[in-house]
Amino acid sequence: MAGIDIKFEFDDRQFQLACLHLIDRGERLRPLMLDIGEMLLESTRARFTTKTAPDGQAWKPLHPKTLAKKGGKGSTLVFEGYLRDLMRAEAGDDFVDIGSALEYSALHQLGGTSEMAPGPAAVEARPYLGMSEDDKRNVLEIGWDYLAATPIG
Repeated sequence: MAGIDIKFEFDDRQFQLACLHLIDRGERLRPLMLDIGEMLLESTRARFTTKTAPDGQAWKPLHPKTLAKKGGKGSTLVFEGYLRDLMRAEAGDDFVDIGSALEYSALHQLGGTSEMAPGPAAVEARPYLGMSEDDKRNVLEIGWDYLAATPIG
């Protein structure tokens, strides 16, 4: 056969190693989930300062009777700071949980009625748990950073 034949060769070991490392990172997601959990915990705690729900809605102000009971101390959802300060993040290979074990945490998140025990528990819902649009963007950024941390070489 007439003509020319050019053959190129290159060493792709670095690329193969990077791919294997990327696969390994994708199979071991707990470190990523821990980072996401910490970010969400910070974001959730910040809501106690901004007094806003994850969707950006302002929390309902405290009822005047509640303010009087507190003796002017504290602010919405913060009296001693237990709800804010005792929140925890738990993470596994495929989940992140943010929350509080305090009995009244659900009442503040979801609200209550006057019929609820120990009663009356008529409390406005003041959602503090959840993901804002910023949180969603941050989760993606943390995920990309996690995968981009693949060493080459």
